[in-house]
Amino acid sequence: MVRRRIGKNPGVLRRRVASHAYGLCLFAAAVIGVACGSSSRTSTGPTPLKCQPSVALSTQSVGAVGGTATLSVTTQQECAWSVTSEVAWISGLSPAAGQGSARVAFSVATNPEAAVRQGDLVLNDQRIRVRQEAAACKYEIAPRNRSLDADGDEWEVRVSAVTGCTWRATSNVAWMAIKAGETGTRDGVVVIEADTNSDQNPRTGSLMIAGESFAVVQGGIATAPPAPPGSPAPPVPEPICAFTLSPATHAAPAAGATGTTAIQATHPGCVWSVSSDAAWLTPSTGVGVGSQSLAFSVAANAGAVRTGRLTIGGQLFTVTQAAATIPGPVCQYSLNPTSLSVGTAGVIASSVAVTAGVGCSWTATTASPWILITSGASGTGPGTVLLSVGVNSGAARTGAVTIAGQTFSVTQAAAPLCSYSINPASQSVGAVGGGGTITVTTAAGCSWSATTSNSWISVVSGTSGSGNGTATITIASNPGAARVGTVTVAGQTYTVNQAAATTPPPPPPNCSYTITPTSQSISAGGATRRTIDVDTSNNCAWTASSNAPWISIRSGASDQGDGAVEYDVSSNPGPARQGTLTVAGHTFTVNQAGQTCTYSINPTSQSFSLLGGSGSVSVSAPPGCSWTAASNNSWITVTQGGAGTGNATVVFTVAPNLSGSRTGTLTIAGRTFTVTQN
Repeated sequence: MVRRRIGKNPGVLRRRVASHAYGLCLFAAAVIGVACGSSSRTSTGPTPLKCQPSVALSTQSVGAVGGTATLSVTTQQECAWSVTSEVAWISGLSPAAGQGSARVAFSVATNPEAAVRQGDLVLNDQRIRVRQEAAACKYEIAPRNRSLDADGDEWEVRVSAVTGCTWRATSNVAWMAIKAGETGTRDGVVVIEADTNSDQNPRTGSLMIAGESFAVVQGGIATAPPAPPGSPAPPVPEPICAFTLSPATHAAPAAGATGTTAIQATHPGCVWSVSSDAAWLTPSTGVGVGSQSLAFSVAANAGAVRTGRLTIGGQLFTVTQAAATIPGPVCQYSLNPTSLSVGTAGVIASSVAVTAGVGCSWTATTASPWILITSGASGTGPGTVLLSVGVNSGAARTGAVTIAGQTFSVTQAAAPLCSYSINPASQSVGAVGGGGTITVTTAAGCSWSATTSNSWISVVSGTSGSGNGTATITIASNPGAARVGTVTVAGQTYTVNQAAATTPPPPPPNCSYTITPTSQSISAGGATRRTIDVDTSNNCAWTASSNAPWISIRSGASDQGDGAVEYDVSSNPGPARQGTLTVAGHTFTVNQAGQTCTYSINPTSQSFSLLGGSGSVSVSAPPGCSWTAASNNSWITVTQGGAGTGNATVVFTVAPNLSGSRTGTLTIAGRTFTVTQN
């Protein structure tokens, strides 16, 4: 808030003088008994500048589920204001108008789309931006299972999803195919076709639709025993399918539970289906064949006694659940860890585990611009928040993230203080020219460069670096008077003094040059003291320079007549590459092989509880060898290290599991990482 001090306001001064005068008159009247005469007073209202209020929101971002928030208005007591909403999803402004400082409460509706949205509140002539998080992608399919006879069939499954959420449908068996609706965004329809079952035995299969499992049971083909010769084959009677349940009832506590019931079928090939009339009562499968046990789960009850039913093969299985002993969950929260300390370079993704009771909602916010919440800005029950910390270019700093009402502190180290020195600081050369090496001394992480504005001085290697390093220069021959040039290295000045030519230069000879060889192939490990022969006529002068930072000239940067150039090639940490030298005006090409890329991961699998969580996988690869990491299942998400080069780490999260045990995979650097979850 900016407070403006009003000085020498005529209206204010007049009111103060009049007030003091009137007070003195009353005092005189009481002492000597005189009456105070009437007088006129002039007052002015508050100026617009004085009444410019300051405003602040109680939260940086509202969660996708919506809720309430407040707008703090700070202004002078005599200043009036009013506030309105420009979007329909922000409503219930209370109060919508007032005078002086106040708090305005308002409601934010649930965000129905998987995209962040923003809307404005307008207070007098000020706009206050309200930001709401995107809705989490949730999917529902109907129906969830199907039973078929041996002849096969074609049917539809409807998918319901939040706007902006994409999904995919795949078959897990060869005898079922997706005919239409393989992918979609928001609501859609998947068309499935099942082949004829030519076997006597029934078979089961499944499809994965929008991350949900769709179960299918198909009956076997009926076969008749061989008939006597000459007689018609008798008809094969269809099995009479009937089912019994044991037990047929179940009593569940308010906290929820799991249970089983045994299904007895009159024939091994009898197919049965399961449906539930209550959202809190969930069977482990939707279809089955023959006699077997069926598992089910009962969610926690926050209200009165309730009854639900499963219909299994036409038989009713009744579940009665006790009432809740308390009106709702008592929410307590904890964080692990409770703080984070990072270096100057920051961190891409650091996870914080939130422990909370089922149904207990929470949010994560930060007021520090250098700390970002990349995932988990809101949640219900146990969850994970991913944080990113930016690079620090200044002093050490401390910030905080508020997660589930708890303070998570973040401290970051200061950027290094960079100072530089060079050795030597100058060089003197003769008229024929030459070369030199400049050593740079500085702290690790401190970057520098080497440049020159003199055309007769060239920086052939070390044009840039970080930490300690060297820069190499070449100096051309001098055809005239003595001259002085400079090279700026790490902000320091390196001086070159070159002597004058001793005699007037002779007229240029008729020069021609050849080099042998004109190219060379080098292995990835590099090479030293490779030679290029230079042949010329008339004792002609020539120079040699490198056009690639990984090729350096060891000797022969300049000469006259026949001679040789020695060069070194650094090892190659990445793919194959090509560079050149310019020798006596000719191009010499160096082709260097790349690294052979091999990959391994550790570990190769991990198991998770039904609550899910996060994990990490180490990737080992030679420097320069690139790779990718991707999830093959919707409930496994790669949060860090989706692509990399050389050694690195892949971080992933596993969503909570509300159904049966499941197995999924990640493909990392061409290797398979297996995830199993209860």
